[in-house]
Amino acid sequence: MNSNLKQILEERKIPGWKLSQLSKIPPSKISKMKNGTLAIGPKQLNQLAKALNVEETDICPRGAYSTYFPKNNLKTIRGDKSQLSLAYDTGLHPAVISQIELRKIPGNKEARKKIAKALSVKVSDIWPEDKEEE
Repeated sequence: MNSNLKQILEERKIPGWKLSQLSKIPPSKISKMKNGTLAIGPKQLNQLAKALNVEETDICPRGAYSTYFPKNNLKTIRGDKSQLSLAYDTGLHPAVISQIELRKIPGNKEARKKIAKALSVKVSDIWPEDKEEE
């Protein structure tokens, strides 16, 4: 991941455990973010920026951020339809819809198919990384 977190921490000589205390992000996640093995989500990016007293773009330039967190296709495609309405149409729990939309969980193949069907689109329209079987 093209994140400047490691560089910022090295320049300021801030250990991961200290950043964890300041940002309320677990040390294991800080370590993975620093090493580029865990993508930095929007909430974590905000927490890190506040803890380090820097701009979010200082940690993760927008180009790099969008590579790991492309525009939220599910939210864009569902438009004015609420998560609750989508949950009702798919038979999935509203919390699952929310977690999938926020990319906290990927959602299994079956859930993705249900969501795409409820929105009258292909699975790959929402998740380009998925190649829908014709």
